[in-house]
Amino acid sequence: MADNFETRKLKGSNKSIKCIKCNLRAHINSLRLCKRCFALKQTPLIVNSGNKKIVDFIKKSQSPKYGSIDNPFLEWVPYEKFTNVEYIGKGGFSEIYKATWEKLSLNYREIFEAKKIEVVLKVLNDSQNVDNEFIKELKYTYQMKGFTIIQCYGVTQIPKIRKRWRLNKHFVELTWGKKIRFLRSIVGGIRRIHKKKILHRDLHSGNILVDYKYPIVSDLGFSQPATIDSNLSRKSQIYGIIPYIQAITLRLP
Repeated sequence: MADNFETRKLKGSNKSIKCIKCNLRAHINSLRLCKRCFALKQTPLIVNSGNKKIVDFIKKSQSPKYGSIDNPFLEWVPYEKFTNVEYIGKGGFSEIYKATWEKLSLNYREIFEAKKIEVVLKVLNDSQNVDNEFIKELKYTYQMKGFTIIQCYGVTQIPKIRKRWRLNKHFVELTWGKKIRFLRSIVGGIRRIHKKKILHRDLHSGNILVDYKYPIVSDLGFSQPATIDSNLSRKSQIYGIIPYIQAITLRLP
């Protein structure tokens, strides 16, 4: 069990002790590990998912050179850690599920304990064959932070398709005041995404989640197929689902 994380001084010196893994000089425990590196020790080992590019990116996110206290690492999450898996819907290139995840987190006493949180699982079609641009957009999603933007925690591997369940739609139950507040929050999230030179490509009501009565923009950068036709550039391809695509876009040449 680790003690408190704090800035520690060397005996007889004003010089701060560094983390033995990443050389950070703040938030150090008696094992000389920062919060991030100590958390990595509690994280399940990365298994062979069958996709080297994804495994390599997870390992890179866990590298001391790549991360920081404010930039948590991606995890390889064993699928058995998820419970209450429910089907939400299907997009152009994926299926969406809701689940409860038993995640190790630091509590207020700075001790790691299992905490159940609600998460969204996105199952990509043909995820065995991802391209470099998909990995790049996974990187952008992982690095993106904000109150109104979805957070990427990690990757898992689903052994088989579960029974599907659809959630009821609650949009008609919202007052106009709440709809306007939601819209402002969504616009704020999209503005932050655009500042990072990223296009969502598949924004619609099905990609807006509500957490503690606040809207969150999800599906950032994942609205493309995992396998890209090498004969087509990304700029020439059409993304999204039919009800939300401009009619002129669908017009044949």
